[in-house]
Amino acid sequence: NLPPRRRARFSCITAVADTREQALEICRKLRYPFQIRRTFDLAVTAINLELNDLNISPQQANIYQWMASQLMYFNSYRQQRTLTVSRNLKGQSGLWAYGISGDYPIVSVNFNTDSQFDLAKTMLKALKYWAIHGLIVDLVFICQEADGYNQPSIEGLQKVINTQTHTELFKLLATHIFILSDELLPEVDRNLLASVSRIQLDANR
Repeated sequence: NLPPRRRARFSCITAVADTREQALEICRKLRYPFQIRRTFDLAVTAINLELNDLNISPQQANIYQWMASQLMYFNSYRQQRTLTVSRNLKGQSGLWAYGISGDYPIVSVNFNTDSQFDLAKTMLKALKYWAIHGLIVDLVFICQEADGYNQPSIEGLQKVINTQTHTELFKLLATHIFILSDELLPEVDRNLLASVSRIQLDANR
């Protein structure tokens, strides 16, 4: 009982566990305020180390988390996507010719010869960040080249990808990165990629 004119502090804990026993164990570990503060301090330290290793700012992490929500809780009936989806004539199997399984959320990025590679580097960091947190995403770059014989965007992108996925930890992510030439994409496949991409980005905007 709390006597009159006295104050008390209560901590509310929300926890997720596989079993009731595990949930109760979490509650026991965090039953005192100093344990809660220590847990949060350790979590902040771990997050800062992770962001530092990935060379990601807290602001970028916030953006990646928002994007992850769009990838995981995709609303295919958004008004701006209605026309794109209505134009699509193919199903998941239409992606297979490009090595894309269609089993993972897709982010597509449009490039041309005048594009800088900052967005590519940013999205490769996002790919790593999501993977560390258990979200595997297929990243599709669609390059628009002014000259069909010279492909600076494709060659430059490949170099950027190679430098970003050279460690053992991220080599497997290279299998989730695709570079396609817009010139070689039939319109029906452009519509397919546009309709299945949960996020579409344009390096020129």
